[in-house]
Amino acid sequence: MKHFLLIIFISIPFLGFPQATKKIKQKFKHTKYKEVFYVLVDQPARKHGTYLLINNDKVIIEQGNYHRGKKSGEWKYYYDDCGISKLIKEGFFTDGKRSGIWNYYKISGELKSTYNCNNGTLRNGKGELIELEEDEKGIVRVRYRFGYYAMINDIRQEIKYPTIARENGIEGQAVVKFTVYANGRYSEPKVMKDPGGGCGDEFLRVIKKLQGNFIPATQNGTPIDYDVFIPCNFRLSENGSSCNKKRRRKR
Repeated sequence: MKHFLLIIFISIPFLGFPQATKKIKQKFKHTKYKEVFYVLVDQPARKHGTYLLINNDKVIIEQGNYHRGKKSGEWKYYYDDCGISKLIKEGFFTDGKRSGIWNYYKISGELKSTYNCNNGTLRNGKGELIELEEDEKGIVRVRYRFGYYAMINDIRQEIKYPTIARENGIEGQAVVKFTVYANGRYSEPKVMKDPGGGCGDEFLRVIKKLQGNFIPATQNGTPIDYDVFIPCNFRLSENGSSCNKKRRRKR
């Protein structure tokens, strides 16, 4: 007589346990910004969980999530509009890299443009295709760590109208140039345009103070050297100066 051994496999679903994390609050030196995030207890160098970048007024500048040290899921970026967070861009990260559609907004809140990370196409707010120059394709330009509008606000708060320029009615645009290298270092900034009266030197002082907050540009995910040109318009009629970022150029 033959005997049959009946083996019954019972499938028990594996229940993953959440990894232990620790909350970290970290202030950037010589700035008004602070990070609030979580790290893995057994790997403290790896962020894991929600992330916030806020300023001294507790206005959110950046928010998203990390998964085992890499940006993941939806991320949103804001600027501080008199104590109110206003959205300037939003999109998704997959395994630490931008993915899908990214939306960019004007100060008014109106859609400015959309960028498709999958096929590298850029469209304006009306959905019309914007042609990119060949040497600009695949490039993520040099970024100020806390965002474009944060850079503008930081410059405005730091800069002072030179006494000599004010007393002599000197106005005009100062332009400072420096290079952010692929390795994260940067060149000594230089004044490329100076209206005089100490305006160029004052703007140079401010840029030197903020210079360590710039993140290298990348092309197709690889860091590259990139020239940065930043102008500042000194106008006495505004009782101060107004600054706007100019285009950056790949080296």
